[in-house]
Amino acid sequence: HSRRLLRHRLGRFPMPTGQEIVNSAFGAYRLALLDATALRWFTISIPAFWRSFIAALLVAPPFALIVALRFDPEFMAGGSYWLSEITSYVLGWIVFPAVMVPVCWALSLGSYYFTYIIAYNWSAVVQVSVILPVVILDSSGLLPATLNTFLGLLVTGALLFYQWFIARTALRAAPMLALAVVVVDLMLGLVVTLGVERLF
Repeated sequence: HSRRLLRHRLGRFPMPTGQEIVNSAFGAYRLALLDATALRWFTISIPAFWRSFIAALLVAPPFALIVALRFDPEFMAGGSYWLSEITSYVLGWIVFPAVMVPVCWALSLGSYYFTYIIAYNWSAVVQVSVILPVVILDSSGLLPATLNTFLGLLVTGALLFYQWFIARTALRAAPMLALAVVVVDLMLGLVVTLGVERLF
């Protein structure tokens, strides 16, 4: 009985079709090219909003590789390191969308909330595809430390601008308001990371 119930519950879980995944990933890619019309590639609806969180599962394997490459056994305890990273990852997919509900309501942007979070979630596919090669290059030791640092800062800046453009486009927000949304995202990420590290 419990197995049938589990299958029934999983069957009701909103899973995107392969075409929706491809379209959404392409839309995220077009946003990275600063294409303001890229939103047409996303399915915008409440079910699509929930389906967009499947992106967390899609980017989990490359994220795990990034975490593994950043692990330093000389300074980190393996168990607590992985536990804190996994917890931060899960919370990162929950906290920001939850906080943006009252933020969008307070700023009269509620009608664009679902569009923004859908685009924001699928943008993780683009972001991890950019971060992973940089981390691999850094861990390989092929480049001088200063060049790795410069490359990391360059990629970080580009991804922050990418997030700003998503907020600007999907929320139809003024430039400074879109910047404020990015800052909120950064601060929440920092709070979650520090809180989890302190816990573990």
